[in-house]
Amino acid sequence: MARLSAVGGRAEDEKAVRKKKSAAVSPDNASMEPAAAESKKRSKKHCSDRRPPEEEDEEEEARKKRRKKEKKKRAAQQDVEGREATEAAKASKKAKSTNSDKSKSRTDGDDAAPGEQPRSELPRLTAEEAQEYFRRNEISVEGGGRLFAPVTEFASAGFTPELLAVCDGFERPTPIQASTWPISMAGLDVVGIAETGSGKTLAFALPGLMRVRRSWRQKNGKEAGEADKGKARGGLSKPSILVVAPTRELAMQTQETCQSAGAVCGLTSVCVYGGVPKDDQRKLLRRGVDIVVATPGRLLDLMEEGACDISQVCYMVLDEADRMLDQGFEVAIRKILGATSPERQTLMFSATWPESIRKLANDFLRNPVRVTIGSEDLPASGNVTQIVEVVAPAVKEKRLLQFLKQYHGTRKNRVLVFALYKKVCHNFRGGEHRRTVVSGCNRFAWSRELEGMLHRQGWKAVAIHGDQSQAQRTQSLAGFKDGSTPLLIATDVAARGLDIPNVEYVINFTFPLTIEDYIHRIGRTGRGGKKGTAHTLFTQHDKAHAGELQNVLRGAGFDIPEELRAFGGTGEWLPETQAAALSRTLA
Repeated sequence: MARLSAVGGRAEDEKAVRKKKSAAVSPDNASMEPAAAESKKRSKKHCSDRRPPEEEDEEEEARKKRRKKEKKKRAAQQDVEGREATEAAKASKKAKSTNSDKSKSRTDGDDAAPGEQPRSELPRLTAEEAQEYFRRNEISVEGGGRLFAPVTEFASAGFTPELLAVCDGFERPTPIQASTWPISMAGLDVVGIAETGSGKTLAFALPGLMRVRRSWRQKNGKEAGEADKGKARGGLSKPSILVVAPTRELAMQTQETCQSAGAVCGLTSVCVYGGVPKDDQRKLLRRGVDIVVATPGRLLDLMEEGACDISQVCYMVLDEADRMLDQGFEVAIRKILGATSPERQTLMFSATWPESIRKLANDFLRNPVRVTIGSEDLPASGNVTQIVEVVAPAVKEKRLLQFLKQYHGTRKNRVLVFALYKKVCHNFRGGEHRRTVVSGCNRFAWSRELEGMLHRQGWKAVAIHGDQSQAQRTQSLAGFKDGSTPLLIATDVAARGLDIPNVEYVINFTFPLTIEDYIHRIGRTGRGGKKGTAHTLFTQHDKAHAGELQNVLRGAGFDIPEELRAFGGTGEWLPETQAAALSRTLA
């Protein structure tokens, strides 16, 4: 042990000697020693503070994730700014562009909230121009608290380009459309008084579609049906638009318009009416629809069964409300209105403005704006030439055949013949009229008999009346509309609401029960600005209407036949000798 210690001591002495020699060779070493010592000290400290490699890897990974997230955020912000700049540029370009092409025009009303009147790209009429338009078209507007300038061009109505395309083929809005669109687009209730054939369907359909479309966008942030494009979307959970019409024919015609116009907005519709089984209609309702077009009786049945829930309806239309009340549907209408949302917007259209309609409007409409086209007293159309003949009952069939030779000689132009609208049955027996009163009789027998008589005389005709099934009525109307059978015999079921274009002549083989029905009958011709002729056979059995008929003729500017004047204003019949002479003359 002593030996090893001695050896170790010598080794340490030798190391000390070498260190001294090295210091003596480099004079700067003395000044570097403190720095070297400090560096060595820092190195030792750094080594002692260094974390394990695993922790350093985790921190580096976290830094990478933060940098990636910040980069993505900056990119997203740049993308948003870029889109905003692009949209601003488009908006600026759009504001500067002209609107000469109607199909390319677009308004910013699409982004307006429900109840807010959309702004128009085309300038609205001044107050003076609006008043002149109202005066020229015999339009009166009451309520609303301000002037609603009429829409004289489709492009200024505030509709989307897709809905504007529905108006293609029409030169300009009709007076009822021009005057009610600004009001309904502002979210207000409307009462429209106008004759049939005035364009009421588009007047109420397009604003309703715009309202539901805007509501859908606000709730879902996208267009109706956009999420399920290419699929059967099935509509909203409950209908948003409800249109009630008096007859199944009118309901079906309204459905055609709503279906084609709604399709461009991704909205679905269904038509429910009586005369057909309910099963198919229930199935369609269960799929979910946006628009329901219905007759009041069938709709109420489906509501009571729980097959149709209208509690979410926000846009309600009563079309031909006066006729529905005339047919005894007031109780049903009140139940239907009571089942809809109290916040709904309601539009009521009628040909007249009687006390019953006023009371209904007061009960269910909120501060409505009333628009009247022409007179509230249901004047006859100025486009219809009215010819009234006072004849003996026995010669009516002969006169009808003469009319057909005169008006329907080519067998191509459309002629509409109105037959019996009475509970008194008339039957033909060997060319002779026999008038019989039968309790519970078939009130449509004359229509069928008249159809058979014309067929025997070589005239191809179809009939439409209440005894027919819906399929038979649809088939008859289709043949008349497409011109394959341009001679139609109808009871007053076809007098109102039917949209039958290009009817040139109306023949009243029998006079209706009321003067209002007379005006609606002759209103089947002279539609859409075209001219028409209505020829009426008037007998002693119709004398109660003589005074009212004279007033209608006088109001339309037509001469009153002396034979009709002979009845007087109270409907007194000619003396027997004059009647016999007239009968022989006409025979």
